[in-house]
Amino acid sequence: MKCTRNKKKSEDDTLVQLIDDYIKNYRPNKLDELNQYARFRDTRNIDGMFNVLAEAKDIYGKMYSHQRRLGFALMKRWVASLTQDKEHINAIKDFAELYQLIVLHLNLNKEKYELLGIGKLCVYDTALRVSAYLGCLPNEIYVQSGSADGVENWGLTIKNGKVNISQLPKTLVDQLQYYEIEDFLCIYKDKLKHLI
Repeated sequence: MKCTRNKKKSEDDTLVQLIDDYIKNYRPNKLDELNQYARFRDTRNIDGMFNVLAEAKDIYGKMYSHQRRLGFALMKRWVASLTQDKEHINAIKDFAELYQLIVLHLNLNKEKYELLGIGKLCVYDTALRVSAYLGCLPNEIYVQSGSADGVENWGLTIKNGKVNISQLPKTLVDQLQYYEIEDFLCIYKDKLKHLI
């Protein structure tokens, strides 16, 4: 999913309007994305989940914008490299552990599998999609790339690649899941400057 806006809005958007816009225009796509991976959970079909992960396509058959610049060949190599850890991945019950495993995996295998180009954004997207399969979505707000810009524009602090939930308005936390807040920070990064 792109971190760009679908439509132009006036500069006087309020936080509530932005949240409503996210829920209406972005939440359905994000849920569709995660459900592609969650559907393999009941059968514990990790190979099926990895096959969908390697394609990096949405339900309409279009490659996700974050992975488009990487291309199919690199995504297939990336996911093929991850399958060597599939037993460990299949046993994980916590997003933080999954995320750390994927970061470690990339660091250990970048050259071996020619994974140049795979970075923090792809690692996060991979962890999020796999977490939908595992049933352990993030319980913290991870930031990278566009979402990090949103955090900076809103005057928040990033520590260890995450934003502390206490920095965020209750309205936002009450209405969006943590992975949606990451998405929100990216999509509305330019609008957040005006909400300080």
